[in-house]
Amino acid sequence: MIYLYQIKKIITSKKKHLGISEKIVNIEVLKLGRGENSRSILVIINKRYKLVFRVILKNVSGQHSAFSIMNKIPSDIGPKFILFDNTKKKIPRPYAIFTYIEGKSKRKWSKKDLMMHAKSLALLHRNTEFHITRASRHTVINPETRLKHDLKLFKNSIDNPSVKMLLPKVLRFIRENEKYFHKNKANIIHGDACNINVIFHNNSVNYIDWENCTFGDNAEDIARIFIPGHGVEPWFIGLSESHLESYINEYLKYYSDTNLYPRVIVWNITKLFTSLLYFIWRINNFDKNKVMFPKHMYTQAIISTTVFLEKRLNASTKI
Repeated sequence: MIYLYQIKKIITSKKKHLGISEKIVNIEVLKLGRGENSRSILVIINKRYKLVFRVILKNVSGQHSAFSIMNKIPSDIGPKFILFDNTKKKIPRPYAIFTYIEGKSKRKWSKKDLMMHAKSLALLHRNTEFHITRASRHTVINPETRLKHDLKLFKNSIDNPSVKMLLPKVLRFIRENEKYFHKNKANIIHGDACNINVIFHNNSVNYIDWENCTFGDNAEDIARIFIPGHGVEPWFIGLSESHLESYINEYLKYYSDTNLYPRVIVWNITKLFTSLLYFIWRINNFDKNKVMFPKHMYTQAIISTTVFLEKRLNASTKI
């Protein structure tokens, strides 16, 4: 276990900051998992207080920014951010501490699960709405801007034949539907609300791994969870057209939004393409980094995502 002694010492020294008033007699440290930028560790104090200790492996500035934004999200939708330490004095890496959220992700969703997700996202976005200027639209809610950022992030995937074939089609799709993004409002968004980051517990839904949360277009969060037709496990659930319509209509019950449907479709195409970049990058670097899932799942995700995008983008750019 990495930094076992150091983590226990940090927890003991910061117990008041962590909201623990009683004497600490027992600290249990367990692995939770490793993401692209961090390693998460479950800390159980006196067998009843649970915290997540996150060791930051890279993208420190980006995650610190996300942690600051987390303070503005509703308390019942995700973990509470407690502290961030970038000094590297206690351990040789920056770290953050959060409350622990009970729950598990699901490979298969019921209609009830989908409706709960729609409502939770709507309440998050409604409660964090703010106005943006016309000049800031391009950086805050523009899919092409986000796509260009991801192309730089996964630049080693650009030479893949499928990417070369799809990229101009994705850009054309975004540009021909740019008219739907002339809005003057933005929201705090999770930024990566795919299936593995949505957890269910006792008829409630919560969200984990907020390291990509930012200010953006609410439609991006709605689009992140699905792929039309059959799902791509474990990242995306499959939605029929009728289920997609029900999903968006449920969202609109709690948060009114003009042109939501076409923006969701544009973001869905955009984020599926950037997910393809990630899957290819992951395969190319599979032996260099430990990952959550076996190699064949990433390979299948590449095939399924490519097939869908090629079929959709060859059909029409209209929504």
